[in-house]
Amino acid sequence: MNEAKINNKSTKLTIEQSLHRAIGAHQQGKIQEAEVLYRTVLKSQATHPVANHNLGVIAVSVNKAGLAVPFFKAATEANPKIEQFWISYLDALVKDNQFDLAKQVLGNAKVKVLLGKKIDTLEVALNTKYKASQNHNRTEVFHHNKRRNNPSQYELDSLLNYYQNGQFLDAEKLALSMTKQFPQHQFPWKILGAVYQQTNKISDAVHSNQRAVELDANDHESYNNLSVNLNSLGRFEEAEANSKKAILAKSDFGQGYYNLGLVQNKLGKIKEAINNYKLAIKFQPDLAPAHTNLGNMFQKLGKLEESLSSHMKAIKINTDYAEAHNNLGGVLQELGRLEESEASIKQAIKLRPNFVEAYNNLGITLQQLNRLEEAEASFTKATEINPEFVEAYTNLAGVLKSSDRLLEAEECYKKVLSLDSNYIQAYDQLGVIQQANGKIDDAEENYKKIINLDPFIRPITTSKGTMLYRTGDYENALKYYDSYNTRDARARALETLYHLGRIDEIYQRLEINAKLDETNLKTAAFASFIAEEQQKETAHRFCKKPLDFLFFSNLSSHRKDANTFIYNIIKDLKDIPVSWEQPGQSVKMGFQTEGDLFRFPKENLRVLKKIILKEIDSYYKKFKKQKCTFIEKWPLEKNILGWHIILKEQGYNHLHIHPEGWLSGVIYLKVVPSLGKNEGAIQFDIGKKFSNENCSKITHNPKTGDIVLFPSSLYHGTIPFSSDAERIIISFDLIPK
Repeated sequence: MNEAKINNKSTKLTIEQSLHRAIGAHQQGKIQEAEVLYRTVLKSQATHPVANHNLGVIAVSVNKAGLAVPFFKAATEANPKIEQFWISYLDALVKDNQFDLAKQVLGNAKVKVLLGKKIDTLEVALNTKYKASQNHNRTEVFHHNKRRNNPSQYELDSLLNYYQNGQFLDAEKLALSMTKQFPQHQFPWKILGAVYQQTNKISDAVHSNQRAVELDANDHESYNNLSVNLNSLGRFEEAEANSKKAILAKSDFGQGYYNLGLVQNKLGKIKEAINNYKLAIKFQPDLAPAHTNLGNMFQKLGKLEESLSSHMKAIKINTDYAEAHNNLGGVLQELGRLEESEASIKQAIKLRPNFVEAYNNLGITLQQLNRLEEAEASFTKATEINPEFVEAYTNLAGVLKSSDRLLEAEECYKKVLSLDSNYIQAYDQLGVIQQANGKIDDAEENYKKIINLDPFIRPITTSKGTMLYRTGDYENALKYYDSYNTRDARARALETLYHLGRIDEIYQRLEINAKLDETNLKTAAFASFIAEEQQKETAHRFCKKPLDFLFFSNLSSHRKDANTFIYNIIKDLKDIPVSWEQPGQSVKMGFQTEGDLFRFPKENLRVLKKIILKEIDSYYKKFKKQKCTFIEKWPLEKNILGWHIILKEQGYNHLHIHPEGWLSGVIYLKVVPSLGKNEGAIQFDIGKKFSNENCSKITHNPKTGDIVLFPSSLYHGTIPFSSDAERIIISFDLIPK
């Protein structure tokens, strides 16, 4: 609070200094310099009475009484007790022939009291000027005005002056009058559009700006304004088209490139948006929003160091840019630099006390720092500022769940769903909590809502079918699985039929759903098992014999300094956030990366990723002639998702597959002694997952630097080890689009 007051005093001091310099220049006859300084004051404090008054004085001195009127009016409104302000205002009204308004002001009781006897002198001046004006031929003047095709320079200056001084109601009235009297003149339409934008009349702004560009097809500013309006209305394709016209009209228009980038981001055109943000910066290097939005794009692409740099440049340009401080905090958060993230986000909140996104972001950082009470307070503050902020309620519910306050978490997730009835993750978390609270039927209802919204998702909520399966009630489990009819449920139905001994029906279903489940890896794993056990091929052809598709290599084939390289990778991994026994993962007694490992800007990881991509190419080259879906529909784009695992004593990975992957792999950075019992080895097993110990299996005792690749549909796991040591690996999946 004290720092905020200090900042306010600093701002006032700057205003007073500028005003003092302006008055000095004015007194010395340096009119242009004085005008610039007075306007600088108004940029910081639009209602400053002295600055407004003195700008009016300057306007009168150059015979522009009409331009002076709004300045004098603003001065009287800001400080109605200053006699000179009223005298100047009335004098300008009279000189500008605004007799009716002058009479209204003179008739004001408070003005009469303030001016005293001077009111008589002013009334005489008004009446004299009024009578003189009556000697002109009104009819001739009227017809002359009717014949005008364009507004006078005075009218245009007045309109611009109203707008620039934030007198939007006056600007709107004058602009509307001018568009009616001079419908073919572009400038009033342009200002009217800008006024409507400032007053949040966006649809009206679109109409006015459309008229402006019709009248002047080379006005880059009007095209840009129109783009901004259309963007606000969600009409992104039209907004993009008008931004491009703005740039066509002015090829070095930095603001135009920036707005084009904003629209293209919303259209999902990430590369184009990045290019246009860069062009905006090229032509307008001090455009801070372009820097921070470029940073946001880099963050989306996982280029965290570049993102960090962009946000820092934005802050260097404008140290009071709250959005940039918050965005910087988000990148630092992702990099695991949590204390720095906290400081950056708190600076954003200091600059903008009701910055709701920053409170939510701060809560995430505090939660990762395991300061749950503070995180809860931050998320709560976000919901108080914006009672409809779904993400903040979701995060708050997560904190409550982590604190074992399940009933409160349940209510919080219900609040989320009242705001967004299609929020799948909220249904899923609510289902988990309801199961923990014994509300099985409620959880089942949420499970059904999840799979209805997205049949391809794998909920963490346990279905009623799976509960029955686990208790051995296979007949009823099968009924539930068939009612769900999702990829996961169809695979589980096959396992259920196996326990019921209905082998023929398994083969029938595999044939019926061969196309539908062609890339369903759970079905693929089961099909490989049943084909081997029954010694009879199935109709499923993803990868019939996955053990034949194992591939082995070593980092030493890529690096002569393999041991040093591995040492440096392990050193880098120490800076990367991990969590112990992540829920829903196969790791037991170990740590695992939070999110994608390769998003972190570590040079050794960048090099390792290149090696992985080379190994994937070698893998495909070796097996490319094989006749199966796994090879025939090989992903054209090499999207890699990676994570690292550190297993401790007695650590292991239970048997699992990677249903979202296509090809999986593991690189061994640190191994443990096998002790003659295959401890720490990786085991590939066709049938153990399905309670058959007699099917094919392969065990590999890895050496440091080993690289092993295999189909993602192949069940694999780690044999526990008893040594007091660490087993460190990097795993990865090639992800299909």
